[in-house]
Amino acid sequence: MPLTHALSRAARAAALAALIAAGAAPAALAQEQTAILNATCNIQGQASPMQMQYTRYRDAAVTQDRHGLNSEAIDMQQWGTTYWEGQINTPNGPYRLTGENNFIEAWPVGGVYSDMITLELTQTGPQTFTIRDFYNDGPPMACQITGP
Repeated sequence: MPLTHALSRAARAAALAALIAAGAAPAALAQEQTAILNATCNIQGQASPMQMQYTRYRDAAVTQDRHGLNSEAIDMQQWGTTYWEGQINTPNGPYRLTGENNFIEAWPVGGVYSDMITLELTQTGPQTFTIRDFYNDGPPMACQITGP
């Protein structure tokens, strides 16, 4: 007899509750959201437009942040995992961006992997955040969310 038939309905419910409590929620209980984030960052004193697509995953038990859709992308406290992909046009040329949660890898478009830098995103307000080179002691660069 298959295991699912051998377990009572109550035993299956208890097992599911234990999985959820342990953080192993089934995919049916996970929520996914994909959207676009547009921002302008101040890099070397110049406005640098950034556009990123993000996909966020979380459990059904986590409540949504009171801020708008765009600021939630930066607010990692409310979401399980956020994946990023996009581009920023800097004074040094365009950089391709890809990452997870508040860390993004950036490398010059047409450049090589060894030119890659790791950026850390930090939310500073409902519509603002900073990016900084994670391995460099340079100052954070301010960014303003300009729209979805």
